[in-house]
Amino acid sequence: MMATYGNLPGLLLAGPLIANFGYSAMATTYCAFGIVFTTLSALCWRAHLWQSGGSE
Repeated sequence: MMATYGNLPGLLLAGPLIANFGYSAMATTYCAFGIVFTTLSALCWRAHLWQSGGSE
C-alpha cells in the first residue's frame, strides 16, 4: 500500500528530474536510493525477527 501512495509524487517529480539531469544519472540515483533504503529496512527488521538468545 505504501508503494501506491508514493507512485504519483514519484512520477510527477521524475519528468523534470530526468529532463534536468538526464536519464542515466536519475536511473543510477533511483537505484542507489532503492538499495540503501532496502538495506536499512532489512537491518531494522533483522533485529526484530532474529533476536539473539532466543527462548530455549
